[in-house]
Amino acid sequence: MLYRAGRFEDAGKRLTEAEAAFKEAKSPRSSIVYIWLFQAMTERRLGHSDEAKKWLQKAVKDIDEPPSEEAKVANAAWNRRLTLQLLRREAEELVEGKKKQPKK
Repeated sequence: MLYRAGRFEDAGKRLTEAEAAFKEAKSPRSSIVYIWLFQAMTERRLGHSDEAKKWLQKAVKDIDEPPSEEAKVANAAWNRRLTLQLLRREAEELVEGKKKQPKK
């Protein structure tokens, strides 16, 4: 919400906290990739292009090549795949300046 409200400094701090909390969770019910994609966009908005690219690359790698069976299962639901796809597209457009063409 902080990112969407344009409060990028606050968003960056909370995203860092969220990543740490996610890593401590015994049974996370979401995907850490959401945090990484928002972190990429936040860093870009703060003018940290290189850092934004690192976060985006980390997220894309996890989406394209899940590191574990647990990650594959976590991202298998259709709604999770769709939201990650939409957020990834938004991050790529912002961070890399890419405009994705719709598939026909």
